[in-house]
Amino acid sequence: MAADQTVHGVPPSLSAKVVGSFAYLTVRDRLPTILTKVIDTIHRNKNKFFEEYGEEGIEAEKQTISLLSKLRNELQTDKPILAVTDGLQDTESWNQYLQRHQRLQGDEASVSWFKSPWLYVECYMYRRIQEAFWLNPPISDYDYFDEGKTQSFFESQQAVMTLCTYLENINKSMAELSKNQLLEHFNKLLQVSLWGNKCDLSISAGQDNSQKLSPIDSLSSLQPFIWLMTPTWYDFLVSSGLVREVHFHGKSLPWFVSDVTAKDFQWTIRQTMAANHKWMSKSGVQWQSYLKEGVWSYHDHPFWTQPHEFCDMAADAPDLYATLQGADLVLFKGDLNYRKLTSDREWDHTVSFGTALRGFGPAPLCALRTLKANVQVGLQQGQGEKLTSQEPDWMTSGKYAVIQFYSPKSEQ
Repeated sequence: MAADQTVHGVPPSLSAKVVGSFAYLTVRDRLPTILTKVIDTIHRNKNKFFEEYGEEGIEAEKQTISLLSKLRNELQTDKPILAVTDGLQDTESWNQYLQRHQRLQGDEASVSWFKSPWLYVECYMYRRIQEAFWLNPPISDYDYFDEGKTQSFFESQQAVMTLCTYLENINKSMAELSKNQLLEHFNKLLQVSLWGNKCDLSISAGQDNSQKLSPIDSLSSLQPFIWLMTPTWYDFLVSSGLVREVHFHGKSLPWFVSDVTAKDFQWTIRQTMAANHKWMSKSGVQWQSYLKEGVWSYHDHPFWTQPHEFCDMAADAPDLYATLQGADLVLFKGDLNYRKLTSDREWDHTVSFGTALRGFGPAPLCALRTLKANVQVGLQQGQGEKLTSQEPDWMTSGKYAVIQFYSPKSEQ
């Protein structure tokens, strides 16, 4: 849980308390911008709501905009965090989390947008957006981030085609590949999956951030900025015989602008199958086959769309923790997952990845992360200070990336 002081060696959570910090600028500028874009999206689609639902759709649009405008005002004026009221499956869990913070701080007013942990209030904003829609049927199921995700997919078509062609060429020669050649392809596709997070729409506040260049050709220029997930990579893992099954864990509601939902997952495969490109279409057919055969499967546990640090998972979502314990390797992709893995705290850069996990270790795990927040552990002595002197924004620019591994068995 969050605290103002370091407790038992655990540093305080990142928050917007510090004026000028990246967390402060995110809460002050980026989050209101995302809310404004959601409001604009709803307003632009009012005719669609009218065509589908008549006057009821128009009234729902007005009421939803009203709730979101109120939410934006609460955020910008640092009001106390309020309880969630929509009665969904996770409502009680969210409100219990709020109560824990209130007990910790001693009063309700201290648990506010700028005073509370950044990770908590950012997740809370997305949950409150969902609440605004859920309270206003018949548009409750509307995906307010769908337009941006769809646009990014189509504007990244050339990159997807390049990857599918690359994968096809690997598959044609798979039987003849040496162990070293297989490892080389594995590393390339791992890096492609890593750098795909440069296209995160929540960081760009919904602005176009699609992948237009060849992801394979870009790797050599990006290599210096990596310290030691696209579907094509997971396809390679199966087709190469490296893994038997892949379990995808997505989100149960629209989340952080570009995160995948079950609908997005199925839509992407259908679009890939329907592509006017031989190898892209073939890849889509293969992915659909993997799903049908159970080689691939999709899951969306509600814990993924709650504010908890992952060290809380064993206690707050024991069923999910048990599921992950059955894996040979768990891959966490993206900046938000890294923040949750490390509890989004002010760790010294030299603290080990295993220490920052604070007991979370259901199975061997690997984090693929493009840096976009002020938390980074596992660096060598002096490395963080040197980077800060050369590039003060190195942790938030999206220029650097890490691949970090931890095994609970070997304590690596």
